Amino acid sequence: MKNRISRVLAAVAGLLAAASVFATTTVPVQLLNTSGSSSGQAIISTGPSSAAGWANVPGTALTGIVPVANGGTGLNALTQYNVMVGNATSAVSLIGPSASGTIFASNGASAYPSFQTKAALTIASSGANTDITSLNAPALGAATATTAAAGTNTMQVATTQFTNTIFAAPPCLGCTTAAAVKATTFNASGTITPSTTAGIVGTTLADSASAGSIGYFAANSTAGTSITSGATVNATSISLAAGDYDCWGQALFLPAASTVVANIAAGITTTSATLPASPDTTYLGTTLTTGTNGTTAINAMVKRINISSTTTVYLVAEAGSVTTSTATVNGYLQCRVRR
Repeated sequence: MKNRISRVLAAVAGLLAAASVFATTTVPVQLLNTSGSSSGQAIISTGPSSAAGWANVPGTALTGIVPVANGGTGLNALTQYNVMVGNATSAVSLIGPSASGTIFASNGASAYPSFQTKAALTIASSGANTDITSLNAPALGAATATTAAAGTNTMQVATTQFTNTIFAAPPCLGCTTAAAVKATTFNASGTITPSTTAGIVGTTLADSASAGSIGYFAANSTAGTSITSGATVNATSISLAAGDYDCWGQALFLPAASTVVANIAAGITTTSATLPASPDTTYLGTTLTTGTNGTTAINAMVKRINISSTTTVYLVAEAGSVTTSTATVNGYLQCRVRR
């Protein structure tokens, strides 16, 4: 009796299992419960020991070739180092690499691109490649540059320096916002108009102007030049470079103890031992006291000396009369560049 019951139970279990298998393979999709699933998921088996359920399909589970129309390549393998090129809806094309140094370049709108040597490339006559004259690296730095135009102070790429240092539109140096302006040399073809109250600042350093500059000062003196009756002598002299000078001087007459000197004169000139014409000569028509008490100074008038080359300037002295004994004259000459 017990064995019969066992056989009946086993038969029932077998029928139930068969019904379950039949149900998993024949249930209409309309009767599947989609609760808890997401769009695109499928019923995925997790193996014989657990129930199947909704899940995303893993890529590793896919087999076969995905066509281009479905987002694939239409190929089951890609050759290493090849370049993929589109081919409409057909499988992508693969272009293999060429020799080292070749360039992947277009062959037009209706042909596949290809690897090409640099010599085969045609440089565009316009656009981004206009200035490229060679694809060799050293030549990229040798692009043709424009020549700087005279009087142009805007930024330019040029193979020449500025051909003229004159500004096309000269700036106002330091006039809008006060600023110091310095220059090694400064040449002006027109008038220079400083402030009527500020003017041009002079030196405060107790120094001297350079030769040729406005304010340059030169001086010389000579002592003990013998002078006789009616003779004109060079009391002193000085060599001046080209320029426009104001010169002045003094002749100091020194009679000996018993000497009588009368009618003395002095003047500045560029002619040796010759008094200048009136009114450039200063005269003193008197008889000097003898000896040291007769030492007398006569100031020569300020004389303009305007010369274009190096010239000797003289302080000339004359004594109308020198009697009884001897006399000498000391000369002092000073000049300054006026302009």
